[in-house]
Amino acid sequence: MVAAAVGAVGVVLAVVLLISVAALIGSGDGLTAGTLVVPVGRIVVVVALGYLVALALLVRALRSGSSVQAWLSVGVAVVVAFGVSVYPLVATASAAVDQARDIVPWILDLIRR
Repeated sequence: MVAAAVGAVGVVLAVVLLISVAALIGSGDGLTAGTLVVPVGRIVVVVALGYLVALALLVRALRSGSSVQAWLSVGVAVVVAFGVSVYPLVATASAAVDQARDIVPWILDLIRR
């Protein structure tokens, strides 16, 4: 019971981190007037599935008869929740790098003309 409560607090902190990350990405997209490619669909799917896994692990910790299994489930749930909360930054940065790679040949072609 205590392990599940600690895990719930950890997952709530991960949600707070996710909200901050979403605000950062949104402000970056707004600053670039929408030219920044944000893979919203991929982010939504990964975040939803990740938090479902974290929730399942917390339920497992709550129903577990062994305290070792409960704490292990809580630890994995919190790691998954924090990993999923940081994923939007990684996905957006990767998309931005790919977008920048596409711009360089276009600029070089423009200079040649």
